[in-house]
Amino acid sequence: MVRLRKICETSTLILLISLSTSVTGSAQNADSLSEDIRLNNKGMQYSKKGMQEEAIVEITKAIQLKPNLPVYYINRGNVYAEKGDFEQAISDFNKAIEIDNDGLAYYSRSMVYYKQGLYDKAWDDVYHALEDEFPVYPEFIKMLQDASGRER
Repeated sequence: MVRLRKICETSTLILLISLSTSVTGSAQNADSLSEDIRLNNKGMQYSKKGMQEEAIVEITKAIQLKPNLPVYYINRGNVYAEKGDFEQAISDFNKAIEIDNDGLAYYSRSMVYYKQGLYDKAWDDVYHALEDEFPVYPEFIKMLQDASGRER
């Protein structure tokens, strides 16, 4: 499980980098954007400290400010997954996929399915992530292969 945790942390870092480099807007949107990013980052810091409830509160505030940014749903979904609330995690990943059919959301959801032992669903999401050219970690594929008894 330590390897899966490392993979999740790396995925979250990719999310934060992609958010900071992909969001643009007018000067009027900059204040609101800064606040939602600040809240999201605060939530992620809480998560790193193991303070999942506080993390969820802060990321939810970011979602309220920018409900159409899938990265916030993915981040909150990852916090729910760490907390063991897989149903809520999958709900957040589903919302992110609904907003933007993105490989990162599929990859994040595949890790939850893996944790639940739902290997066929995990494989389906890995395929979606790969189709979107998202860099699925080879270590995760190996773990999924070992657990599912499938090559792909």
